[in-house]
Amino acid sequence: MNDTNIKILTLLVQDTFILEELSMYLNLEKSSISKSIKQINIFLEEEKYPKIELKENRYILSLSKKEQEELFNKKVFMTSDEIYDYLYIKFIHNNFINLEEEREKLNLSRSSIFRIFTKVKNNLSENGSKYVYIHGKGIELKYLSPKNLHIFFKALVKYFFKIDFSLNRVNLLDEVLKDYNTKKLIIKLCEVFKDNKIAFSTFLIAFLCALNVCVKLFKEIDLKLDRDYYEYIDLKDSLNNHLKNFNLKYQEQVFYFLANNLSNEVPFEPEVLSKARKLIPRIKEIFDLDKIARNYEKILLKKLCYSIFKYEGKILKVKKLNLRSIDSMILNT
Repeated sequence: MNDTNIKILTLLVQDTFILEELSMYLNLEKSSISKSIKQINIFLEEEKYPKIELKENRYILSLSKKEQEELFNKKVFMTSDEIYDYLYIKFIHNNFINLEEEREKLNLSRSSIFRIFTKVKNNLSENGSKYVYIHGKGIELKYLSPKNLHIFFKALVKYFFKIDFSLNRVNLLDEVLKDYNTKKLIIKLCEVFKDNKIAFSTFLIAFLCALNVCVKLFKEIDLKLDRDYYEYIDLKDSLNNHLKNFNLKYQEQVFYFLANNLSNEVPFEPEVLSKARKLIPRIKEIFDLDKIARNYEKILLKKLCYSIFKYEGKILKVKKLNLRSIDSMILNT
């Protein structure tokens, strides 16, 4: 299964699509997608699973949940970008990696894994991180630069964001991150959200799960801003109650992040914020809006930042909405 085939499968397990939509999401020619679908169908037929069908111009993959679990537990369905993220996260998290062991887990040739890991090493070197080779054992990370810590954090957010729709039902990173009580943490965070009337967001959950890992690994994580947090005392009490089994520093950082979020701070890096702000005038023009109320513009800005993060991270999570007549009326007012 090549990268394109895996991406097509990732989309089709979420929804049905016409050829033009697949072409748009994957940025590929229609002919390339049609060819890939034929390849996928040969694979599915060999594995004795239902093939992709074309009904009313829409591509449909009719796999039951049980069939998905069976199929996607059989093999490691990872694109080259996902393998890169896996090696990057594991190397930084463990401060060490043995490429021969990873090659066997990933079922890759030596040339393939060396090519991908060379990109990891180049990224580390270019950003000031240091590593050394230990003869006969592997590669050890000696120093992680602030820039690479930032990239590591973003890669973790991607991993947690993609858990629910990734083709890899048994993800190789699950073993690396098994000691962080992620499932329990998500349950507790949902209780915090409910207590404080915070809208549930997959991105917020992914961010806070990644934060849990980074707080334990790195002392320099600090999301506190130069402002008064007194008005969020109820949030602090809620966190102390629901996250009492997680360390105090993590509770503190979750408090600062959520308080900033509630006060309409947009929790994104300057580059992403800048791109999002440039899109707002265009959106106003398209929808013929003279101005947007400040609170709504903040919400729009956050949504645009999430979308840019997904686009730049090549995260193929798609939620399609069919406009009803009432929706069209609202848009046209």
